[in-house]
Amino acid sequence: MLLFITLVSGLYPAIYITSFKPINILKGNQQIGSKSLLTSVLLTFQFTLAIISIVTGVAFVQTNYINANRDWGYTSADKIIVNVPSSQDYIPPKNKLSALASVTEIIGSQDFVGNWIREEEIVFQDEKYEISLLNAEATYPELLYLKLKEGRMFNPELISDTQESILVNEAFLDRLGLSFPVDEKITIDSASYAVVGVVEDFHTVFFQMSIEPMAIIASPDTTFNYLTLKMTPGTAASSMQAVKKIWHETIPRGLFEGKLQTEVFDHEFNDVTGVSNILLFSAILAVVLAALGLFGLVSLNMNSRIKDFCVRKVFGADLGDLSMKLAKRYLIIWGIASLLGGGLSIVLVSTFLNSFFAFHSGVGVIPLGLGLLVLFLVIAGTVSSQIWKIVRANPATILKAE
Repeated sequence: MLLFITLVSGLYPAIYITSFKPINILKGNQQIGSKSLLTSVLLTFQFTLAIISIVTGVAFVQTNYINANRDWGYTSADKIIVNVPSSQDYIPPKNKLSALASVTEIIGSQDFVGNWIREEEIVFQDEKYEISLLNAEATYPELLYLKLKEGRMFNPELISDTQESILVNEAFLDRLGLSFPVDEKITIDSASYAVVGVVEDFHTVFFQMSIEPMAIIASPDTTFNYLTLKMTPGTAASSMQAVKKIWHETIPRGLFEGKLQTEVFDHEFNDVTGVSNILLFSAILAVVLAALGLFGLVSLNMNSRIKDFCVRKVFGADLGDLSMKLAKRYLIIWGIASLLGGGLSIVLVSTFLNSFFAFHSGVGVIPLGLGLLVLFLVIAGTVSSQIWKIVRANPATILKAE
């Protein structure tokens, strides 16, 4: 590709220059830098790509900002998650961690919010549905401060709540077309469960995925794959080393995979930040290339018409008239590129964001406006730099060469 571009970029000017007749050049009859349809088309295409690149980068940054400040639907602060490698390893670390002064509560769960949660097939009115199923102790929803919308939370004192009751989210009711209270029971793995409450939707996985229907089953404290430690306010991060030490003392051959609940989406945030940086770099590069191409064309155009401009200056043409004469062609190109780039950005960037995020900012006024403004400023700056040369030029010196 590098070899091809190098050859092509050198071949065109070589062919163009060799087509000149020396006698015409020496007589001054050879016209250089005429308005070429090809150069206008290429510059329009370059501007269009620059606009799309800017809109993509800005829309992605906007989406990252929105998601970074999005309400997860639960309280993640002051909680540490630790893994339990096997069932025989469950009780010893739980008992020792409970004795840690900064730990106020420990709750077990099969999975944890912020990680992949197993999917389960349920049956309701002879119809089958795929949902996410979270199995945890009865007080797990309260540990996360899930927001109760209707009904009630689990009551650990009720045997029925730990054997035949479930909590569901709003997406669950929407998927099954239900409203609370739900009179009929839900069948999960051949067992029947009654819906005792509905919690507001919350993010169990990163914002690239939509919120799926979920049911929470309360189980008695037996053995789980994870322990969630509720810490005294402000001590979670500082207590991590002590938690890790106790964990290794009780499970010396295990692999510690503990993390703060606030860190469950850090890996995904880092990924999308990396993509965002790449897109911003591409946008900057596209603008620089467009500016270089524009500068070359404007310079060539001005040099080929410098005497015309000087004559106009001698006869009293003002700065605005000269500027419009030089900028008119490029403003038309900018207008065409704005229509093409803006329209393509709405379609392409929206499609790109839809494929990347379930929740995003979309292509709004800010990305489009910034893309068009940046290109306009590039044109204004480039044309202004060349107009300044005309303003400073001495018409007598330049016309004397004729």
